[in-house]
Amino acid sequence: MPVFEQAQAQYPDIAFVMVNQGESAQQARAFLESERLHLKDVLLDPASQTMQAVASRGLPTTLFFDEQGRLVDTHLGELTMASLKHTVSRRFAPAQQIKTDKE
Repeated sequence: MPVFEQAQAQYPDIAFVMVNQGESAQQARAFLESERLHLKDVLLDPASQTMQAVASRGLPTTLFFDEQGRLVDTHLGELTMASLKHTVSRRFAPAQQIKTDKE
């Protein structure tokens, strides 16, 4: 989640949407506050229906959608900034490519 916090702050032209599954709003808020995470778009899915809808095999799962809303890639497990950068550069327009702090 810190990777997404960093990415959303540096690249506001890309929407990073988090889906909290199986917890209440209070639980999700408490977790974000305890970890000092400031994420812009956090949706709640207390019944964990998202996993079924996208046929996810586990958590965390990162889904990449194009501008038309089509699912173009997925990543199962923790995501590093390098991995995020690689997927974005491979799947999306050069103007939306993620840069690392060294670039």
